[in-house]
Amino acid sequence: MKKHLQFTGSYIVYCTFFFLSTAHSFAQIAWTQKANFTGTGRYAAAGFSIGAKGYIGTGTDNVLGSPKKDFWEWSQATNTWTQKADFSGAARENAVGFSIGAKAYIGTGKNGSAYYDDFLEYDPVANAWTPKANFGGTARSGAAGFSIGAKAYIGTGNDGALKKDFWEWDQSANVWTQKADFSGTARENAVGFSIGAKGYIGTGKNGGSYYDDFWEYDPAANAWAPKANFGGAARAQSAGFSSGTKGYIATGSNGVNGNTYYNDFWQYDPVADTWTQKADVGLAGRKMAVGFSIGGTVYFGTGLRFLGSPQYFNDLWEWDPCAAFTGNISSQTNVSCNGGNNGSVTFTAGGGTPPYAYLWSNGQTTSTAVNLPTGTYMVTVTEYNGCTMTGITFITQPVSPPAISTSSFTIVNESSCGANDGSASANVSGGTPPYSYSWSNGQSAASATGLAQGSYTLTVTDANGCTLIAVAGISCPTAVVPYSSRNEFVVYPNPTSGKINLSMRQFEDLKMKDIEIHTILGEKIYSLADFQINSSSPQGVLGTNFQIDLSSQPNGIYFIRINTGPSANPEAATVQKIIIQK
Repeated sequence: MKKHLQFTGSYIVYCTFFFLSTAHSFAQIAWTQKANFTGTGRYAAAGFSIGAKGYIGTGTDNVLGSPKKDFWEWSQATNTWTQKADFSGAARENAVGFSIGAKAYIGTGKNGSAYYDDFLEYDPVANAWTPKANFGGTARSGAAGFSIGAKAYIGTGNDGALKKDFWEWDQSANVWTQKADFSGTARENAVGFSIGAKGYIGTGKNGGSYYDDFWEYDPAANAWAPKANFGGAARAQSAGFSSGTKGYIATGSNGVNGNTYYNDFWQYDPVADTWTQKADVGLAGRKMAVGFSIGGTVYFGTGLRFLGSPQYFNDLWEWDPCAAFTGNISSQTNVSCNGGNNGSVTFTAGGGTPPYAYLWSNGQTTSTAVNLPTGTYMVTVTEYNGCTMTGITFITQPVSPPAISTSSFTIVNESSCGANDGSASANVSGGTPPYSYSWSNGQSAASATGLAQGSYTLTVTDANGCTLIAVAGISCPTAVVPYSSRNEFVVYPNPTSGKINLSMRQFEDLKMKDIEIHTILGEKIYSLADFQINSSSPQGVLGTNFQIDLSSQPNGIYFIRINTGPSANPEAATVQKIIIQK
């Protein structure tokens, strides 16, 4: 069974990181520590992910200054860090970082009192940095941003004064365009992320004022709208990101409460416009941390905690958003009869966020797939937030011939009509022995005895409940009158589409004992008894003409038997074959 999530991009700012994704769902699950960041412990770094690799660079490991420009790559597959080409701009902290497609970008930030507006692109294949068009606003640090498609957005921050301007960068044109100002108060150290086609900025600070407001940006309308305030305490220097249809804010600080550090973690639902608290991050509250996502799993690390003396973190934590989403094949019914289709299988899902959507490989969409023949079946289960898992099973059937078959019946016909001494014995093979037998006359052995002329239906059932229905025919001997020039019977048309005519040339009064029509298995489908045909018609001309309607019978071979008189041979009979062909 496999669980998987697919993420399509990410961005990180020292305290603000975001990514675009296609699958999501964070449950109340614990974080797991991974290999520590190999560079020095630091805060105010930038980070992002490209493919199956995460990246952290810049920032500072000294509250008195001394920013960094080293740059490191983390492999999810090996849980190891590798140093890469240094960031080619000046060493800095409080920069913005994000990824778009297979490239990543770092820009703005500061070093002491020097603010930057440069903007550089990182190519992981070439392991090289390339300068791009400088940020369109003033040089600054502590800005927030997000990306939507091939566009990136940066706004707010501090260039010596707090800012609320807002700018869009076009990756293909490499140009910046000013957009509508952020509608909240000017601030720094806010978070930003995107969900679908909308962007969000919230929290942050203005001097000693800390914010919990939250705003949505619509690039199509170039307009801002207020949303539900952040669910935790007002704060700044948090980490923010998005996963599919949800947004998240983690950690941060609030100097109003004695420089309080937070390690809480909150989820934003833009449809309901609500916040929900999730599992706390890491072991210690902190500010100015970074994060990134790889293949649906979130990673969070570094940061600063200053309580009497600075503590610079170099830890890295992993949180699998779908770890709580589990399931299994809970029941299965195999095909009972070879060649049948009464198999079924049930997949039971749990955790995550209901409702769950099911899609089986044969197109069924409920938790239980039914009416299955033998074969392999796979189900993909998706919970409300987009976490998926797959289950696979094989429906078996009994190893035997395709079905129970009657290779033949052994038939003993009546010794004479009315003797009731016929018998029929079934020769059964295939299926799963032992077999049970049920004849239409109530007998329950493989052989039915004491049978009169007629047809008898046999139902055979094997150990798995598989059944076969077959018909045996019993007949009795008749005295067939050879062709006579005095009495001639004609059946026409033959073959017929349903109706037959019975004509006779006669030269004397003739008593008809009975007329019967039987199927090839001996089942009687028509009878007419005890009537007189008089010789009133002139000799040598066509006498009485009867029509019999067999339109309700299926195509096949039938036999008509005519028992005639006179008294010299009252049981004499003539038999002719009839073919129905519609």
